[in-house]
Amino acid sequence: MIAGGVGFMLNMLNLVHFLMKVKVIHFLLLIGGAVILKFLYGSLRPKVKDPIIENSMARKFFFLGMGVLALSLIMRTYNIPYYSWLLYLDIGIQLVALVLSFIENKDKEELQEEILDSE
Repeated sequence: MIAGGVGFMLNMLNLVHFLMKVKVIHFLLLIGGAVILKFLYGSLRPKVKDPIIENSMARKFFFLGMGVLALSLIMRTYNIPYYSWLLYLDIGIQLVALVLSFIENKDKEELQEEILDSE
């Protein structure tokens, strides 16, 4: 899914010549690698369902990035210039969300401690 989104953004940025050099086997290796990494991460941390959704800051950046992507698609549809700048901004926002997703989420622990302290 991630590779498909990146491929879609590369296509929107008129980088088709780069995409044409990528062979199907490379794409399948990328997808396979992502699945293996997700499996390994899930086996190391079985309680975590989805790192981006579980972390409140990462979730905010992820949905902000989705909004920026939607806005750039609307701008492209109506031939509004500079939509590609929003795509580059979206890549940065999604990278921030990815980095934040690997940082430990302290929100639930702090909330649990506050509840225990109030008794």
